[in-house]
Amino acid sequence: MEPFHENCFFVPFIDHLIICSVDPSSGIDCESEINCLYITEIYSDLQTYDITLQSSEHVSGLNLDITLEHAGSILDRQTFSIENIPPGKSVTKAFKWDTDNKGSGKYTIVTVVSRDGCKLIENTYNFVSGREILSRLVVNDIVANSKGAIIMITPMNAVLFDVEYMLIEGSDVIYSSTKKKVSVHTQPMEVSRDRNNRFR
Repeated sequence: MEPFHENCFFVPFIDHLIICSVDPSSGIDCESEINCLYITEIYSDLQTYDITLQSSEHVSGLNLDITLEHAGSILDRQTFSIENIPPGKSVTKAFKWDTDNKGSGKYTIVTVVSRDGCKLIENTYNFVSGREILSRLVVNDIVANSKGAIIMITPMNAVLFDVEYMLIEGSDVIYSSTKKKVSVHTQPMEVSRDRNNRFR
């Protein structure tokens, strides 16, 4: 996943994990009132990582500890705090890994969500780097500014794909939008997202 602007990322993958209870044995002094905390999206490669958390109840004071591992070694570790997640709302964190490792093989990411030293969620995410994959489309150019974002795409063959835009301030995703099932054939095309919340 390559960043297309200093604060914007193109994100093509979704995973889903739901935790609807807290096991008191999984951490120290776990608080049972946290009943439903969700990881609704997670994605990573060797460049970037993003995660979306949602709760059915108000949750505050969360900590995220995220570790990138390869061949038994820790390549990078990132820690973030989440002040609040309102009921039914979501919070997304995103960042770039600080590692020069480009080796092939399996990479493992361990994400721990905790509060006051109590582990609430632990998620393991794996991806493989270094395999040659024939891309079905090429992103030729991306321009992002205060008015929106424009992506120029050339398909290798007819394909349907999803586009997700993220506007990031620090590690906080302050705005995101998705266009699903965009159809391209054999000619270059433009996909844009303007400030009026409309795709073209």
